[in-house]
Amino acid sequence: MDWDETFDEISSGRVGYALYGLLKTAAYWIITVFALGLIGNLLTFIIFGKAGLFGGFVWALFSILIVYLILRNDLSRRYNEIRSLDRMSKTALATSTGLAYVKLVKYLAWMSEKGFVEVDANGAVVLTKAGAEAYNELVQWIMKYVGQLKFPRLRLRT
Repeated sequence: MDWDETFDEISSGRVGYALYGLLKTAAYWIITVFALGLIGNLLTFIIFGKAGLFGGFVWALFSILIVYLILRNDLSRRYNEIRSLDRMSKTALATSTGLAYVKLVKYLAWMSEKGFVEVDANGAVVLTKAGAEAYNELVQWIMKYVGQLKFPRLRLRT
């Protein structure tokens, strides 16, 4: 596995995810500006009896506020998800690997002693450069020796 390529893919995934959030916000804003303009023009026509252009800078800012109120949870969730790609908590790591938490903590202690991972004060686990290199070596060894094994085909006896 090429970690540089993998990290580049993750980084481009982050950018794409963030851009999607920005495009979604822009689309909501444009729709809100037009909706407020339409409602404003209808009210102006109904109340004053004449058609007039309703909108402007204040309504554009008001529509940004509305979009923010609608999308703030989504934008916050996106930001947190993008940040979480760098680090993973012990509990999340245990869940995703299917290991019991107690065993995971023992493995992490061993890997930390070897310099393969770091665990920060918040309990987030980060793979070090030495850990990435060890992983690459292990994968290459498995592919070289285990990946070349051919198992005999089983045949049914009749």
